[in-house]
Parts: sequence; structure tokens; C-alpha cells
Amino acid sequence: ANFVRRMSATFPRVTVRGAIGNHGRIGRYGDHSPESNADAMLYRVAAQLVGDNKRIDWAESFTKGARHWYDTDTIADKRIMLVHGDQFRGGLGMPWYGVAKKAQAWAVSMFPFRYLMFGHWHQPARLVLSDGKITSWCSPSLESDNRFAAEVVGASGEPGQWLLFFEAATGEVASEYLL
Repeated sequence: ANFVRRMSATFPRVTVRGAIGNHGRIGRYGDHSPESNADAMLYRVAAQLVGDNKRIDWAESFTKGARHWYDTDTIADKRIMLVHGDQFRGGLGMPWYGVAKKAQAWAVSMFPFRYLMFGHWHQPARLVLSDGKITSWCSPSLESDNRFAAEVVGASGEPGQWLLFFEAATGEVASEYLL
């Protein structure tokens, strides 16, 4: 909530979207309803703490009877799909083919999109799919120096976040930085 407030004091418009992932799951998979998720609760509480601010567009991250596993936003006419990243399977480390397979399937079966953004894998990555129509970014964890990341995931590293600037008229990424 504090971060979003600070951003709204700096920028004329702030957009908040949330894709619920495995980190907020309560108990083991299947123990509780997928809508009972600490990520969704955190988004709701933070949105309430921010309150009503016309410069902030904060979408609801709750889906009745399901996990709110993706969200979207649009810049110019370019749609951006946001997912947590736990949907991608296959191999050790970053599942490149799993990302490509799911992204291309979603673009056909759900709706077309130009960009895909996700986290979960604790590693910074950028992937242009073979068709050249979808570019994806994986943000590293904001904290990756814990025992679980090192022992289980094998992907401990420095915290990071992608910063992307979009051309307002075209919706294309004008520059990108890994912070």
C-alpha cells in the first residue's frame, strides 16, 4: 500500500494488477478452496489501505470458486498477460519450452496478447517466442537468498525486478532494465 501510494505521488496514473500464485496457497494443494489464498487477501487489504484515489486503478484479484491465476492490462492496443509462473512445467530450472507452449496456447484459446510477464522462477529472463509475436519477461524474486530458494529451487540470487517503458502511441516496449 505504501509503495503504491508513493508511486501515485510520482506518476499521474498507477495500475495495479494481481495474479495469484502458489505462494499464497493455504495448506497443501487441494486442502482448501483455491479462492482461499493469502495473495488475494494481501491484495484486498492493500487496496483497502490505499483507499479511493482517482490516480490508482487497482483491479480486484478475487475470483469466486477459483484462483485468480491471470490478469491483463492494455497499453495502446497491445494486451499484456500477467501470470504467477507456477503454471509452467518441465525440466530443471526455467522451463523454456513450457513457457512457450502455454503462452502460444493461451494466445489462441483465450485471447491474443503481445507480452507475457511472470515470476515464480527466482531468475531474471527474457524470451521472445519463436513466432516473434509474444515477448515474455520473468522477474526474479524480490528476495532469493533464503534456504528454500537455495536448497529446493537451486535458484538463489540477487533480488531484482524488470522495469519496462512503453511507447504510448504504439504500445511497444521502448526500453527495458533489470533493476
